[in-house]
Amino acid sequence: MIDQYVQEILNKGEINIKALPDSIERMIYVSTVKLTLNAVLYRSTLAAVAIHLAHGTASSLVLTPCAVLY
Repeated sequence: MIDQYVQEILNKGEINIKALPDSIERMIYVSTVKLTLNAVLYRSTLAAVAIHLAHGTASSLVLTPCAVLY
């Protein structure tokens, strides 16, 4: 899914950086998309935890990193 999105970016002439080889540009875009998705998912998780705690149903909370499926 990410690879398809990045390929679409590389196919767009107005976005593709001609001075960089596509292999390097692809790595930059894949990394950027993954970081962005992780940030969005992390923020959504914290919002869900805050709502859960606001209702008083949790007595303890342990946040552990988990793998994100792309």
